[in-house]
Amino acid sequence: AVAGALLFSLGYLLASFSGGHFAVLLASLGVIAGAGIGFGYVCPLSTGMKWFPGHKGLVTGVAVAGFGGGAILLGSLAEVLLYGRSWDVLQVFRFVGAVFGIVALVSALFIVEPPRGAAAAAAAENPGEARLRDYAARPVFRLLCLGIFAGTFAGLVIVSDLKPMMLRFGLGERLAALSISLFALGNIAGRIAWGRVNDRLGSRIAIPASLAFLALALKLLLISSAAGPLLASVVLVGIGFGGCFVVYASAMVENYGVALFPKLYPVCFLFY
Repeated sequence: AVAGALLFSLGYLLASFSGGHFAVLLASLGVIAGAGIGFGYVCPLSTGMKWFPGHKGLVTGVAVAGFGGGAILLGSLAEVLLYGRSWDVLQVFRFVGAVFGIVALVSALFIVEPPRGAAAAAAAENPGEARLRDYAARPVFRLLCLGIFAGTFAGLVIVSDLKPMMLRFGLGERLAALSISLFALGNIAGRIAWGRVNDRLGSRIAIPASLAFLALALKLLLISSAAGPLLASVVLVGIGFGGCFVVYASAMVENYGVALFPKLYPVCFLFY
């Protein structure tokens, strides 16, 4: 987690001195800061599951809701700095690298393993060491990768074109912009809600239920062009999309144990 915080901060700080050159931005934001996010993402998930073994879905949902909420916070803050204070984008990069990097670094220092007894119990869930390719060859692993690909692909198709889509449906500029915020809120709520569902019903039920929910929510977009039903459908799509970041992580733990989660889940997450 500390390595992730340092890489994230370094990437944004280097980008702030890039002068806007594409190759430097590609290396600093795309590679270095991206690697920082990769280092840090799995740490609160795997550690939280060890602390709360009876609520793995919920604690995963809360953690990844923070990840999604951070994107909203950063987007809103960047808008204030760019348009409210007339900063240029390189100054925003410098601010993010310094302030968010320090927050991430301090937070990383508080991520600790649970007491030895609880950690031993989590490790006992490990079904035995084997090479990564041995686990990846199992049908259940491939199905989980296929599921997260399908769910996140469907959600990304919507969110990447959401505002123009709402404008084509006849919503005004203000409501079309509002739809993006509503999707984001649904995304955050869905991560927590599906975590609860997963804890109660297990991933064997939660995964097909989440995909069916998302499919139904997508269909609702086609039923009405009125503002109210459209915006409600956008929230539901966000809830279904958010579930993808919880149910597959929980399924990995159910099938392979907490000890193998940091090794296997990143491979599954690549399909997102």
